[in-house]
Formats: sequence, structure tokens, C-alpha cells
Amino acid sequence: MNAFPSLYLGFGAIQLFTALSFGLLTRRAALASAQASFGWVALALGMASIAQYFELLATSPHDAARWQSMVLAAHFGSLLAFTPFVRAYFDLDDDWFSVRATCIVAGVTMLPVLAGFAYDPAVMLVEGSRLAAGPERPVAAMTPIGFASAGLGFFGYLVAWAPGLKKLTRVPLVRELAAVMSVTSVAYSLDFVHYAIGVRAIPLAPISVVFFSLALSLLILSKYLEVRSELERQTSELRLRYDQIAFLETEIGKKEPLAIVGELSGVIARQIQTPVTNLREAAADLRIEDLSDAAREHALSLMVRETERLNRLITDLLTYARPIEPQIDVCDVPSIWEKALDALKASLGTRPQVDVSIDDEVRFIDADARLLEKAVLLLLESAASKMSAESHLRVVGTLHRERERDFIRVEIGDSHGWVETMARASLKSSGKRTVLSSELDALTLGIIDKIITAHGGTFHFERRPDGALVGITLFPLRAERAQLLSK
Repeated sequence: MNAFPSLYLGFGAIQLFTALSFGLLTRRAALASAQASFGWVALALGMASIAQYFELLATSPHDAARWQSMVLAAHFGSLLAFTPFVRAYFDLDDDWFSVRATCIVAGVTMLPVLAGFAYDPAVMLVEGSRLAAGPERPVAAMTPIGFASAGLGFFGYLVAWAPGLKKLTRVPLVRELAAVMSVTSVAYSLDFVHYAIGVRAIPLAPISVVFFSLALSLLILSKYLEVRSELERQTSELRLRYDQIAFLETEIGKKEPLAIVGELSGVIARQIQTPVTNLREAAADLRIEDLSDAAREHALSLMVRETERLNRLITDLLTYARPIEPQIDVCDVPSIWEKALDALKASLGTRPQVDVSIDDEVRFIDADARLLEKAVLLLLESAASKMSAESHLRVVGTLHRERERDFIRVEIGDSHGWVETMARASLKSSGKRTVLSSELDALTLGIIDKIITAHGGTFHFERRPDGALVGITLFPLRAERAQLLSK
């Protein structure tokens, strides 16, 4: 007689051990939080079994009614904890309305149970069940409030995961879950029927939930192992694909320098072809014995001009090929633009229309004046080759703050579409690959970008809200301390 209640104490110990195991697996991140919610289910079921143990040991109707209320409340708690697990197991979408509704209904139904209104100690269940009456003990009858609370609690729990009922017979693991749940459902129903007809019987629910916990633990772990195996398989496939991509990138990297050299060779050849042709024609004219003085002077000036053109091209190529080490000093930005314009006028004989507006707060910067003048001159030469008499450039310099550093933001726009041409001719990058897309404009932009980058700045194209495309340069106002100390 006294040993029988101890079985329920053992059932509670099994449930608590299951809850502890799932808690440890959760802390080690071996299970997802939704799966780990089953640990709370096992904890509530363990508390219900322990309460059932004390209910079997009760000696008075009032003690029996109190422990019966604790058992019912613990089972409600297990159903409430079971809700997130079932929704995750059925792969249901988050439905905050039904979940919150379940919590509210369960809370409302548990209040009268915990308050002692679910069982009436004045009415005892005397008649024993013919199948399993159990030991002689005081058992309080369930009141109408208790029946209503139990019905509402199960109804609220059903609402929380009702969409998953359609999946109970589709997925293999879900079918197994349905089979396990059917056993506990029968046990709960029999206990409920015993109270309804006023018959004292052995509590079957705590016995069935032990089987339920053990079986569901196996289902969860088997599903975890299945998911883990699938993840390992996909990881192996991704690793194989990554190795293949890395191999292809290596092969492309080996062939890329040859492709760039080939494209640069074509650019250089086309740019050298014109001055060489002009030099050949001028040399042929100078071989004429009766050449007039004016024609001879023109041929000589042509040779000088084309020689200087070749010299500038060679200088540009060397600038592009060699590492750039700026000699940092304080520079006057408007003065650099004026010097570049004067140099362009001396070279071409004309001075393009350029509107330069630099704010006073960004007028002086730390930079290499020679390199900056070179970059500005290249920019102006490219623009002048495509400008008409009515065309003009707009250069606006303003203060820009980024990453706790001050920059001069130089915006370059035009009225004749030169910026659009330069954008199409820019060096386009894709990952590690750099593709030269046009002739001298691409080389010009490459040199300009290299000079700006050597100073810690950036150069890119940007389309304004009015649709106009402009070139944007972000240039640090003050050089890094390491650069200043290396002067």
C-alpha cells in the first residue's frame, strides 16, 4: 500500500531527469530553442507526478483536494509549455494571436483551480473502479467549475496548434508523434471520465506521460540526428563547391595579368600610332630640298609637339606602372587648378572654360602638389579634347566628414557629356578582376585614381537627383601622422 505511491515519485524523477537533459543540451547549443521547450514540458509533468505522490498520501479530504488541484494545475502547465514545441515540430508559422490566446485562457482556467474551486472536499468519491480502483484514499469530487476549467484549458491548447492537426498523418515523424500523443490522450480521457462518473481509480495520466516523455525524447533526438546529417551533407557539398570556385579564381588570376597586358598594349599602340605617323610625315617633308622656310618651320614645330606628346605619354605610363609615394606638404587647391590650366594653355594654345569654386575651409590640404597638379592636368586634357567653344567644366569643393575624418569633396560636372564618356571608359572592377574598357580615357582615369588612392582618397561617379552624372573625389584634408613623419 505504501510502496504504490512511490511509483509516482519515481515517475517524477524520470521527468525531472529528462528536463535536466534537455536543459543541458540547450546550453550546449545542441538543440534549437523550440525543441528545447520540451524540457519545460518534462519539468511540468515531473511536478505533476510529485504532486500526485503527495495526493496519494493525503489523509484528509482537504489535503486531497489541495493536492488534486496542484496536479491539475501542473498538467495545465505542461500543456502550455508543450505549445511552442508542437508549433515548431509541425513547422507552423508564428501566430501570436493563438499563442497569446492560449496563455490567457490557460491562466484564467488555472486561477480557480489553484484557488481550490475545482474540487469539493465535502463530496468524496467512495466507489472504486472495477478495473483499477487503486489504494483506499480520500478523493474529492470535481466541481462544475473544475469541469469547466478543464474543458476551457484543453480548448485553448487545441486552438494554439490546431493548424498542425492536418499534418498529423503526413510526415513520418509526425505520425509517430500522433501515436505517442494518442496514448496520453486516452489516459487523460479515462481520468476525466472517472471524475465525471464519480469513481475512484488509479491516476493513469502520470503513468502514460512517462512513456510519452521517453518516446518523444527519442523522436526529438532522431530528428536532430537527421537534420545534423543533412547539414553535414550540405556542408560537404558547399566545401566542394568552394574548392572548385577557389580553383577557378586561381586559374583566372593566373591569366588575368596577361589579359591586362594585352589590353594595355593595344591602348599604348593606338596612342603611339598617331604621333609616330605625324613624325614620319614631318621627317619626309624635311627631306625635300626646295622646302620653304615656313613649311620647314611648321614641320619642325610639329616634330617638337609630337615628341612632347610622346614624352607625356611615356611619363603617364611610368606613373601608372610605378608605386606612388606622395611627398606630403600643405597645398593650395585653387592654385593647383590654376597651374594646371596654365600648363594646358601652354600645351594646347587654348584655355578651356572651367568654373572652380573651393570653400575656404577646404582650401588648404595635406598632399603632394606635383602629383595633384599631374592628376588635374590629365583630367583637363581629357576634357579639353572633347569640349567645344561653348562647353565648360564645373568644379565645386566642399567639406565632407566621414569616419571621424574631414575630407574635401570635389564634384566635377560638365555641360557637354564628357563625364558620361569618362564613366563609360572607367576601369571596371569585378571581384579581383580589373578590365580596361577603353583607350586613353581609361588610362587617364587609372592614373588619376592611383594618385588619389595613394593620398587615402577615393574617386567615383555619381548621378545627382537632377539626372546629371558627376565625378566625385573624396580627399583627406589632413594626411595620416605616419605619412607626415615619413617626409
